[in-house]
Amino acid sequence: MPVYSRADLSRTATSVVVPFLTVTAASAVAYEFRDAAIRSGRFMRKVE
Repeated sequence: MPVYSRADLSRTATSVVVPFLTVTAASAVAYEFRDAAIRSGRFMRKVE
């Protein structure tokens, strides 16, 4: 089993955490835009 230095662990943690935070932030922004559109009546679901 390889032994990791503190710098390697930091880089690994960063490469895992940053994409997760990016996805979380993008989801929150998309949710807010959709919520605002629903409240303003611009977001209508197609009824078949």
